[in-house]
Formats: sequence, structure tokens, C-alpha cells
Amino acid sequence: MQILEKTTDNELPFEWLDLTGLRSSNSLRKEIYLDDKGNPAEELKRFFFSCFGNLKEDIVISNSRWGYFCLDIWNINDDTYDFSAENSSHETNQYLKMLLDSGIDTEYEGLCICNDWENFLSIVLPAIVNHIAPYSPYFLNKKNEYMFYFHHTNSIGIYYKSENKAIQDIFKKASALNCLITE
Repeated sequence: MQILEKTTDNELPFEWLDLTGLRSSNSLRKEIYLDDKGNPAEELKRFFFSCFGNLKEDIVISNSRWGYFCLDIWNINDDTYDFSAENSSHETNQYLKMLLDSGIDTEYEGLCICNDWENFLSIVLPAIVNHIAPYSPYFLNKKNEYMFYFHHTNSIGIYYKSENKAIQDIFKKASALNCLITE
């Protein structure tokens, strides 16, 4: 099974969200900090399934140019990119293999849906928390009007249009997991 699949609709769903400068978005924003216990990637994955698991079928993923997610593909000295496995970290090799197996070209800029969240998060989250990837993909839920991303500090940033029932449920679940929720 392909972990990722290109969507047929590549329009970002929210006019209120500014992905080029998130703080300029016309939205509400909170950060959710997890306890610093255990493996951060595993903790973020557990949080995802606890708080977003029942909503995951409604999530699309945005990642600008998909192949440029990991830093070690870039040779800073001559400003070139190497997508081969020879000079890449384990995390980068797993990520590039996932793209190849899913038929996602490195230059693809569109949205994707996830067919296997367990494997996707097991590949992407270690790259984020180990600083292999400088940023997280954006996870957008059009139906419930929110976007979230993972951060290497063992936190999740969430932008949303209004505090609807889905958002309230996410915050309630996060609180039950003893997460710190900040403005």
C-alpha cells in the first residue's frame, strides 16, 4: 500500500491561513506542549492518534516541495540537491523511499492524503525531532477548519478559524493527557 497519495484538489482550503507567514493568518492559534517523558517522536505520534485519530480521514497534508523536506539533501557549499541515498541520513533515506514508493515526485508541491498514518508518522516525526527536517508538513482539516504542525520541541501548533466542537474536543483530550496549552 502507498503511504501517501496525491489529491485531485490541490487548492489550500483556507483563505484565512497564511502558510508563508503563519503569524499573519487571520485565525486563532494555540501551542500544545507534551510532557517531556520518553521518545519525543513516539510521544507526538501517540498524541496524534489520541487527539486527531478520529478525524484523520478528513486531513490533507501540505509540504511545499515534498522532496526538499530533509536538510541533508542540500549541499550548502554549491547550492545543489542530492536525492541519492549515499550521503543521506537514515531518516532522509526512509522519507525519500516513502515518496518513491508512493509515486510522489521530489518537485511535487500539491496536497496529499495519508493511507497509513502509523508508517507516515514513524518516518516524518523522527526527522522533525532529530532536526533532519527544519519544519513539519502542515496538516489541514477542511471540514473542521483547522491546521496543525509538529515541532521539534515536543509540541504541536494549531491554527483554527473558530473554537468549534472538533477544536474543543482536541483541547479536552490534550488536557486529559496533561499537556500544556498556551496562546
